Amino acid sequence: MSKHQKQLLDKLIQKYENSAHANPNKDNSKRRIMFHLKSYHAYDVQDFDSVEEINADMEELQTKGYIQIVYDQEHTNHMKTIILNLERVSDIYQEYYGKQSKNDEAQQLSQLLHDYQEKIKTPWIQSFIQDEQAYLVKNGTLHKYVGKDMEHIKQLFMVLVYIDEGQNNFMRAMSNALFHDTKYFENELKSSFLSLIHRYEPNYLMAKADDYEMRESEIFRSLGFQLYPEEFAWCAPIQLYLKDGTHVDTTPFQKGFILNGDMLSDIEHMEIQAKRLVLIENKANYYSRIKEKRPDEAIVFAGGHFSPVRKQLYECMREGFHGEIYLSSDIDLGGFLMFARLKEEVFPNLKPYHMSLDIYEKYLKYARSVDEAYLDKIEKARDREDLAIFHDVMDAILKHKKALEQEVMIIK
Repeated sequence: MSKHQKQLLDKLIQKYENSAHANPNKDNSKRRIMFHLKSYHAYDVQDFDSVEEINADMEELQTKGYIQIVYDQEHTNHMKTIILNLERVSDIYQEYYGKQSKNDEAQQLSQLLHDYQEKIKTPWIQSFIQDEQAYLVKNGTLHKYVGKDMEHIKQLFMVLVYIDEGQNNFMRAMSNALFHDTKYFENELKSSFLSLIHRYEPNYLMAKADDYEMRESEIFRSLGFQLYPEEFAWCAPIQLYLKDGTHVDTTPFQKGFILNGDMLSDIEHMEIQAKRLVLIENKANYYSRIKEKRPDEAIVFAGGHFSPVRKQLYECMREGFHGEIYLSSDIDLGGFLMFARLKEEVFPNLKPYHMSLDIYEKYLKYARSVDEAYLDKIEKARDREDLAIFHDVMDAILKHKKALEQEVMIIK
């Protein structure tokens, strides 16, 4: 392709891509795509050699059926306009650009969305597909965050199918299973995937509505993805009964017992022989607390917002325990929201532990200052019924403009 062929085809194709012709869902049969040669500075009608060269280049494209030339009626050797042959656009893209036309791509995207809509059942992914179908009809393409090209989009849907089928485990194992590269997802797809999550995934949206911004690690945990197997730690008189008949008593592990998350599926049931079960969010506080554990207590490390796998553990504990259940967390918005979610989804009788106004005032001198934006979030959260138990300590946070992290409670 000559320099002039490329430049003039580029101008026609740019006009085509910005027109309704590039969208197969719009009626666009009457409008022609054309370019006026007077706007092409290299086409100097006073320069015979220039005119002859560019005319020859355009006549070659016309011979191929890609364009139609309209000559000036007075100066019959001077081109006036060139008109794109819309019936040959796909061929132009293939020969000169090595890719599909926007129209062809839109049709392929429409079919791809239809196919995955039939295959995927997860409601939030269905919502995403339906929104993209509507956007495609209107704009002839998908939102930019979905993918930079067709291959990228297909790969993103491979990940969504993986999630829909419940295969979620280790992020790099998933990446290797789908793309034969343990880091491909992180390097190439994670950004698009997180953009989708921020728009549709229910756990993220609920946290966002509560003015809590989930960390990336929490997002992936909530979907069941991990970099490594999740570990569950406790110091408790817990009896584990495995499906193969094995019985494990964790009572003797007075400095703590750790269960690999992969083992959870092997557990038939568990029995917790204690009067109260205390979930502790912070690991330092967990290890400090087990040094003071009473024989009739079960102390469990909770971590942050729980994953689907950790939720399974909690449900298993709930079935095997009949005493009082507590959560010890930061005296801040994140801690309050964690309490509300645990109470709603797993432990309806959950009570706060060391999250009271007395504890806040006792450690106030160690509290961290918070800004006005944070205080606005506390003010908003104070109106929630499910957080009524924290209203007095929320008032104290608003008064002192300070929130308390759990670690300071280790200080004697």
